[in-house]
Amino acid sequence: MKIKQKTKNWIVLITALLLFFSFYIFLALRLGKNVKGNVSQGTISMASSFLERETSSIDEKVSSAIDYFSSNSLEDFPIFDFVEIEEKKSEKGLSIDGGYLKYSNGERALIMELAPIFQFDNPLISSITVSLSGKGEWGIGKREVDDTRIEFNLEKTGLKVAYTISQQFLEANQERGITLVVSNMIYVAILFIVFIVFMAIYTFSREPFAANKNKKMVDRILSAVTDDFVFLVEVDVKTRIEKIFFVSKGPHPQWSDKKTHKYDESIKEYADVVVAPEDRKRFLEVTEFNALMEYFKNNDNECIIEYDVIVNGGRRRYQGKFTLSPQDPEGAKIYVGVRDITLIEEERTEYNRKLMSALAQAEEANKGKSYFLFNMSHDIRTPLNAIIGYSELAKNHLDEKEVLDDYIYKIQTCGRQLLGLIGDVLDMAKIESGNLEISEKPCLCQDLMSDIMISVNESAKKKGLEFEASGNACHSTILCDKVKVQKILLNILSNAVKYTPKGGKISLSVQEKIREDERLSDFTFVVKDNGIGISKEFLPYIFNSFSRERNATISGVSGTGLGMTITKRLVDAMGGKIEVESQQNMGTTVTVSITFSRLVGLEEKREEIIPDAFLKGIRVLLVEDNEINGEIASEMLRELKVNVDLVTNGKECIDALLEKDAGYYDLVLMDIQMPVMDGYEATRIIRRFSDKDKRLIPVIAMTANAFEEDKQKAFQSGMNGHLAKPVEMRHLIQALKSAIGKK
Repeated sequence: MKIKQKTKNWIVLITALLLFFSFYIFLALRLGKNVKGNVSQGTISMASSFLERETSSIDEKVSSAIDYFSSNSLEDFPIFDFVEIEEKKSEKGLSIDGGYLKYSNGERALIMELAPIFQFDNPLISSITVSLSGKGEWGIGKREVDDTRIEFNLEKTGLKVAYTISQQFLEANQERGITLVVSNMIYVAILFIVFIVFMAIYTFSREPFAANKNKKMVDRILSAVTDDFVFLVEVDVKTRIEKIFFVSKGPHPQWSDKKTHKYDESIKEYADVVVAPEDRKRFLEVTEFNALMEYFKNNDNECIIEYDVIVNGGRRRYQGKFTLSPQDPEGAKIYVGVRDITLIEEERTEYNRKLMSALAQAEEANKGKSYFLFNMSHDIRTPLNAIIGYSELAKNHLDEKEVLDDYIYKIQTCGRQLLGLIGDVLDMAKIESGNLEISEKPCLCQDLMSDIMISVNESAKKKGLEFEASGNACHSTILCDKVKVQKILLNILSNAVKYTPKGGKISLSVQEKIREDERLSDFTFVVKDNGIGISKEFLPYIFNSFSRERNATISGVSGTGLGMTITKRLVDAMGGKIEVESQQNMGTTVTVSITFSRLVGLEEKREEIIPDAFLKGIRVLLVEDNEINGEIASEMLRELKVNVDLVTNGKECIDALLEKDAGYYDLVLMDIQMPVMDGYEATRIIRRFSDKDKRLIPVIAMTANAFEEDKQKAFQSGMNGHLAKPVEMRHLIQALKSAIGKK
C-alpha cells in the first residue's frame, strides 16, 4: 500500500509539473510582446541598483580617506593607491580641481584622482559627471539627448554623481533580449522540473555534500590568507562565543583541543601565555570585550593594536586587528585577525635609522658648510681689501714707478689668491656633483715636472724657503691627465710653502718603477717639509671637506679647507693612494702613489717655439660684450703690437668676417655668453662658410666658463683653443702663438 501511494504521489507530482510547464511556455509567449519595454526597464533598474551600491561604496571609501588623512599619515592607508599629498597651503574643505578630488586642511591637501575612482567598465554607461556645489565639476564620456540620466547624492562627501544610460545600447540589445528572455524562461522551467524530480532522490545526500563544498571553499580562502596571519577568530557579540577559523603552529594552548569557547577566557589565557609582560596590561585593557564594544561605539568599527610576544623563546612583533560587523545576517560579529609584523617592524626601524643617519649627515654637512662660509667670508675679503686698498694708494703715486710697481704686484698676487679660492670651491662642487672626468693624453714627464718646478721655485724663493727636487722619472712618456696630476702636486707643495716658516726647507722626490712588461710604471711622489706640522688629533680629518686645523686668522694662512679634499678625490679617481705623516713643529711628509701607462718608444711631439715678435702686426677680431673686459683684452693685445677690431656679439662677428676679404683677420678671440648670438653658434656658422680660407680661420674661446666640459664644448663647436678668464698675458701669448703657428 505504501508503494502504491508513493507511486500515486509521483504521478500527481509529474502531472502538476507538466501542467506548470505548459502554462509557463504559454505565459512566456504571451509576454514576449511586452518584453521589449521590460528588457530596457529591467536593465536600467539593475544598472541603477548596481550604481547605487558602487557610489555608496565610493562615498564610504573617500570619506574614510579624508577622515584618515585628518588624523593620520596615508603611508599605510589601504583604500586607494592613487592618493597623493600636496604640501601646500590652500582653502580648507573639499573641492574638484580638474580631474582630481582635493581635500585641504589648510596646511596640506589630499589629492585623489577621480578617473580610477568612478570609472566603470560597463557599456550601458555613456557618461559620468561628478560635481560639488559651487566647488567644481568633472566628467567623462559623452551624453546623447535621449540617454537616460541617473543621479545620486553622496551623503558623507556631499558629491553629486550623475550617470547616463546609453539609449542606443538598450535599443540594440532589445531584440536579443526578447529571445534570451523567452529561451531562458523555457530553460529555467526545464531545470525546475528536473530539479523537482530528482529532489527526493538527493534529499539525504545534499546536506553533507553542501557542507563539504562549503568547507572546501573556506579552506581555499584560509589558505590564501594564513601566510600573513597567526590566527583568525569570529566572535558572536551576543553570546561572546568564539569560532576558530585558523590557528598557526605556536604556543596557543587555549585553542589546541576545542573549536569554540568563551572570548573573555581565551583572550586572558592568550595574554598570560603569549603576550610580553611589559605589553600585557595594555593589551588586556584594549582587547577586553566591554572595552572593545565601547571603542566601536565611540569610533569606527576597526581597532588595531601592536604588541610584543614571546614565541619559542624569541621575541616577535604582532598586530591584532578587531573588526565589528554589526550587519551580519546571523547577528553582530567581531572578526579577530592577528599577524606577525616582525619583519615589517624591523624594516620600519631600519628605515627610521637610515633616515636619522641621513639627517645627522645633512646636519653635519650644513655645519661644515656654515663653518666654511664663515671662514670664506674672511678669506675672500682679505685679498679684496688688499686689491681695493692698493688700487686707492696707486692713484696717489702715479709718478713713483717703484712704489706703483710694488702696488701692482701686490694687487696681482691678491687677485691670483682670490682666483685660487674660487677655483677650489668650483672644483669641489664639480667633484661632489659626480662630474669629475680623467682625460688621459700622452705627456713627457719632464714637461709635467718643469711647470711645477717653475711655480714652486718662485713661491718658495719669495718666502725665503729652500726648495729641492730629485728623482729618476725625467724621460718617460706616460698616459695621464697632465692638468689634474699637476693640481695634485701643486696643492701639496703649496701647502708645504704656506705652512713652512721662513728659512725652512721643502723637498720633492719623484721615483718611477717600471714594471717587467714596460707598459706600466709605478710613480711615487714624496713631498717633505719642516714646517709647523699637523697635530695627531687633526690628522684623521685632513681629507674632510671645509676642514682646517687652524683658521686663517690664527695661522695667517688663507684657504678654503678644500685643497686636500680635492687632492684625495683626484688621487682616488686615478686609482692611486695618498698618505700623510706629520708631527707638530717637526714637519709633514705626503706620499702619493699612482700607476701610469707608459708609451714605449714614443715621445710627445713638442710645439715649435715661436718668438713674441712673430705676433707683431697680426689682426685679431675680438668678440666681447662686456665693455670692461673688451677694453682690457684690447689693451693687452695692443701691448703685443697686435691690431684689434672689437665687436660685441656673435652676429656682429659673422657680419665682420663676411664683410672683409679672406685673410684680413688672422684670428678670432670669441666670448661665449653674449646677447643676440653666443660664441658656440657663431663658431658653428663660421665653420659652414663657403669660402675655405674664412671657414678655417682660428677661433679661440676667451670665457669665464672654465671647466673641462666647457673646453670640450668649445672644441666640439669648432673652436681651436680655450682661454679661461681672467686672462694672464703669458697665457694669451701662448694661445696666440699656438693658433698662428698651426695656421
